[in-house]
Amino acid sequence: MLTVATGASNATVTLVVASTAGDGATQVITKADAGAGIVIVVGTGGVPLVWLPQQGDVVRLRSNGSAWQVVQAQIASWLQVVTSSGPIIAPPFLKSLDVTVFKGGTGGNSGGRQATTASRAAVNGGAGGLVKQQRITAAHFYARYAPGASIPCTIDAGGAGGASVTTDSTAGAAGVGGSGTSFGSILSLWRTGTTGVSTTMTGTGGASGGAAANSTATANGGNGDIPIDLYDVNPGPVARKNGTGDTASALPTAGGLNTAAPHLGGSGGGGGAYISGQAGADGGIPGGGGGAGAPSDTGYPSGKGGNGGRGEIRIAWNFAS
Repeated sequence: MLTVATGASNATVTLVVASTAGDGATQVITKADAGAGIVIVVGTGGVPLVWLPQQGDVVRLRSNGSAWQVVQAQIASWLQVVTSSGPIIAPPFLKSLDVTVFKGGTGGNSGGRQATTASRAAVNGGAGGLVKQQRITAAHFYARYAPGASIPCTIDAGGAGGASVTTDSTAGAAGVGGSGTSFGSILSLWRTGTTGVSTTMTGTGGASGGAAANSTATANGGNGDIPIDLYDVNPGPVARKNGTGDTASALPTAGGLNTAAPHLGGSGGGGGAYISGQAGADGGIPGGGGGAGAPSDTGYPSGKGGNGGRGEIRIAWNFAS
């Protein structure tokens, strides 16, 4: 048995040429450590045969005299999280993959700059980004991306919050929708709107940002919504963070990252209170809507809307056995 410790970097194991090894030759390889590196097993002609991403993964291969073949494997499903745009590599020896795509959140509206209380109405936080999940068979996936091929991934940066208003008797500016997230040519969520919306509307993944209040009390951003979860055998409400509001003496709180429940979208940012220049908080990651900026009196800049949280792609690679 060949035992490989990768540490933080990938380790490539190139097998002896099959014709040299001979018909019936066998090789067993296992990943020994918990490092982030992947053991990449390559056969005759540089063909990628199998990946061993996690500690304890093991594969048995046999030569038929012309090529190496996997005859038995125990490889745990491996979760890969993509947080920035760029290519990733298609693994070999898949059974299926479960892909979750989060769109970025919409930015919150900025507050208006008006002379009277009646005109200084609260404005809306941005919508949470949508989420889409899909199980993809190996045959469907490999028809588009062969093992070792590059898969282009685009991550939505999240929409910008509406700009602070610096002109008297002017309404607040609308927040902008995100540009979209995509996983190759297989799964995508693109921009559906450009304006901040009411906090009574939640996104499927990230939650909406809080509305700004025409008082000294800020509004809370919502929780991250629960999308369909392919991995949870008992889905249901779980503890998750809010983007919380606060008093005029402090800034509203940004939306939370759902570390305890990684299948959930980020929460919405809190909305600003009626205080000169108080901005809405940014939405949580992934896909939380930005909180709304506070309205202001004439002579004072209004609060900027919070930015929407970025998108994300999560891929559970399920290997054959």
